[in-house]
Amino acid sequence: MPNPVAFPREFFLTKKQRALLLSALLALGPGVAVLPAQTDLGSIRTRAEAGDADALNALGNLYVNGQGVPQNDAEAVRLYSLAAARGHAPASFNLGMMHELGRGAAADP
Repeated sequence: MPNPVAFPREFFLTKKQRALLLSALLALGPGVAVLPAQTDLGSIRTRAEAGDADALNALGNLYVNGQGVPQNDAEAVRLYSLAAARGHAPASFNLGMMHELGRGAAADP
């Protein structure tokens, strides 16, 4: 397997490309199929309050996009952090992108 560090810089995404990728991924929502029970904001909140990592990530997506709740990047970062701490890979990715772009947290590429 080639060493990713050895690739020239031009193979990496620009900041604009990363922002577009983040927008697309956040628009797609959670990486798992949404079950009928998950479509209700109240049930997502209930599951998130119980510590369900999928629900925490889904609720974070809602806050990032302002869907059914006021847009709040800081709250999304908090929710992504909780889900990532439970080992939820999509939330870890979302959290990393929020930090990289400085949304809801200090920019940290």
